Amino acid sequence: MTVYAPQEAGAIASPQELCEGRAISPLTDSVPASGGNGGPYTYTWEQSISPTGPFEQLTGAANAPTYTSTALLTETTYYRRKVGSRDKQGNSCAADSSNVVEVKVRKNKDISVTLNDTVACQGRTAKYIARIVANTQEITRLVRPKHVVPRR
Repeated sequence: MTVYAPQEAGAIASPQELCEGRAISPLTDSVPASGGNGGPYTYTWEQSISPTGPFEQLTGAANAPTYTSTALLTETTYYRRKVGSRDKQGNSCAADSSNVVEVKVRKNKDISVTLNDTVACQGRTAKYIARIVANTQEITRLVRPKHVVPRR
C-alpha cells in the first residue's frame, strides 16, 4: 500500500482592482501545488461574488496552474483554484482549494462639473471656480481658461 502526502493546492496571486467593464490580469501560481501522488495535477478554477462562496466552476478555464479570462467584470469577484491528482491506478487524492483572491471592481460613475458665472473686465483674465463631483468625492479648483470669448 502506498500512502501519499495530503494534496496541497498551493497559492495564487494576487489581489487586483480594476474599473467596471474590464478583464482581469492573469491569476498566477505564486506557490505551486504539492503532495498527493506528486502529479500530474488537475486544476479547476472557481469564482464567487462572496469571499466565502459558494464558488462555481469556471467553464472553459484551462487545466493549468494560471488563469486568464477575457470576461468583462461588472462586480467584485473572488477566485480560487482546486487541485487534485490521481495515481497510476487512477485513484484520486482529495482535492484541495487554494487561497481566495479578490478582484475589486470600481463602479463607473458620472462626473459633473459646475462653473460659477464670472465676468471679467477687458484686458483681465477671467477666473472660474470649478466644482467637480466624481465617485461621491468633491473637488473645488480655480480654473483659468486659455481662451476668453467676449460677452455681447
